[in-house]
Amino acid sequence: MRKKNLISSIAFLIIGICYSYLTFWIPIRTLPNTPGPSFFPWVIAICFFILSFLLLIKNLITKKDEKEEKKEIFEKKVFVLILLIFIYILLLPLTGFLFITPFFFAGFMFLASEKRFFYISIFSLSITLFIYYLFKNVFSIYLPN
Repeated sequence: MRKKNLISSIAFLIIGICYSYLTFWIPIRTLPNTPGPSFFPWVIAICFFILSFLLLIKNLITKKDEKEEKKEIFEKKVFVLILLIFIYILLLPLTGFLFITPFFFAGFMFLASEKRFFYISIFSLSITLFIYYLFKNVFSIYLPN
């Protein structure tokens, strides 16, 4: 059990509780069949809780022994992923959601050690189309074209 991960997961759970408390006081929606201002903050809060809880579980299950080489490679991948997210955010208004998002997901999957081109291309395209359909038809929110 690593002390850093334990402290981080507990701190994230506390932050998640505070964020949920603040989200609770956002006014509910006024239009029928549309997501209101409190919808996405609740989605973020739930995802934050899940990830914090998974970090806590991982910390309790894994052993102390971690190789330094794997740690360095992981840190480099995290840095490249943050750079990829930054580039994606910059290019999104210029290129549109449907064009740039498959490349973002392909890069993300490649960084997550997926090397099969067929899976990367199929899943990055299908995830992009699913998100676009979800936002356009279910949430009635139009993404940048």
